[in-house]
Amino acid sequence: MNKYAFIINPVAGKIKKLNAARLIEEHSKLFDVSIKIFFTSTSGHAIKLSNELTSSNEYNTIVAVGGDGTVNEVVNGFNLDSDCRLGVLPWGSGNDVARFLYPSNTKNYLDILFEEKLQAIAEINVGNCKITQDDETIVQKRFINAVGIGFDAYVAYLNQFEKKFSGILSYLVAVMRGLKSLETLEPKIFLNGQVLEGKYLLLTIGNGKTSGGGFYLNPDANPTDGILNLTTVDMTGKIEIMKNLPYALINKLKLVKKAKFYEDDEFKITLKNPYYVHLDGEIGSKSAKEFNIRLLQKSIKIIKSK
Repeated sequence: MNKYAFIINPVAGKIKKLNAARLIEEHSKLFDVSIKIFFTSTSGHAIKLSNELTSSNEYNTIVAVGGDGTVNEVVNGFNLDSDCRLGVLPWGSGNDVARFLYPSNTKNYLDILFEEKLQAIAEINVGNCKITQDDETIVQKRFINAVGIGFDAYVAYLNQFEKKFSGILSYLVAVMRGLKSLETLEPKIFLNGQVLEGKYLLLTIGNGKTSGGGFYLNPDANPTDGILNLTTVDMTGKIEIMKNLPYALINKLKLVKKAKFYEDDEFKITLKNPYYVHLDGEIGSKSAKEFNIRLLQKSIKIIKSK
């Protein structure tokens, strides 16, 4: 019998509306499975729960229930030496990880999690980001989808801490607010034996294709290929930003001349002026000045639709 542990973020976008715990419990009765539900109580609680559950050998599947922030915490606590599988119930505001797991826009998430004939297992590369902050303190965090530096990260900050709506609308409102205080990034980017310099709007290092609830900022990324994709967007005016933004929504960012694309398995980035960074939509720092971003040698087995 498969044993599932569900880590539910009770304040995620759709959790209360769906009555998530009851829905999971009732649906599990249709299958030969055992489940246990855990609720997070504070920021960071899912990290602790994930580590305890994946280290216990009691469960073979750990399911993150919420948005990308919940998934990120579960990934940061996940014991990478464990044989546990990761499942995702994308019931949050931003669900970019789910766009890879459920590409056909199915809503039968529980059926896929519980019914093996509906599943495929993907091994997703886990990324690690070492952040040196302006005060020289160091933060190390994992990511599974993307790291964003610059405008993308500032928008993520507004969307996380000063949220006005939910879903893509919330992100679009945050974009409009972020445009009022544009900052120019002046980084040095070390990759593939070369150094890139310039004035940029944003840098996005993608393991997955989308960020911000559906913006295709890393259109060539594949979380199973062992490669990280870097997208740089040159700084430009507010009108041109708004003109080009729809291209990211419809996966046509490659038509934007100020966007450039690179790939490597490791990046070092230093900023002239410290700024915001997000990992899977979660703010990693508001004053980051140096980054070492790489893929770890170990991956997570994750349940996806066939």
